[in-house]
Amino acid sequence: MLAGLSDHSIKPADVLDPSLDPAKRRTSLGYFRDPTYQLTLVPISDIKVSPSGSATVPVTVRFKNENKEVSVQTTAEFVKRNQVWYFANFDFVAFPPIIVAVIVVGILVAIFYASGVLLLRRKLLRQGELNWNNRTKIFIPIFWPSIFRKR
Repeated sequence: MLAGLSDHSIKPADVLDPSLDPAKRRTSLGYFRDPTYQLTLVPISDIKVSPSGSATVPVTVRFKNENKEVSVQTTAEFVKRNQVWYFANFDFVAFPPIIVAVIVVGILVAIFYASGVLLLRRKLLRQGELNWNNRTKIFIPIFWPSIFRKR
């Protein structure tokens, strides 16, 4: 199944869990709207099958379509329905949420840092104390409390 999905010999809709919630199914199949998608799935460990009719396998995923490109190590999940194995979802091609969180936090830190520098610069300019020493200090957050305390 991994190879068939990668080399386009099977359709994604045919190997996706037929009992998956319609909204989740649309989302999962949305990754494969572009028929020229490029996908490489390489198992990096053994498949772990559970008695409940599900299985997982750690994989290295390289996925590219018209909108996105992902290269990560993740886990592909499978379910067994009527003695046939299906992908439980195609979340393994989704952009990892942790990376989104890191990007958002990084942007917020940059915004707060830039705001702090601009506020300190404005304060020092108004006080006429924007000398070379203070120009350097406004870029180093450890000096910010002492600069803010100045009249």
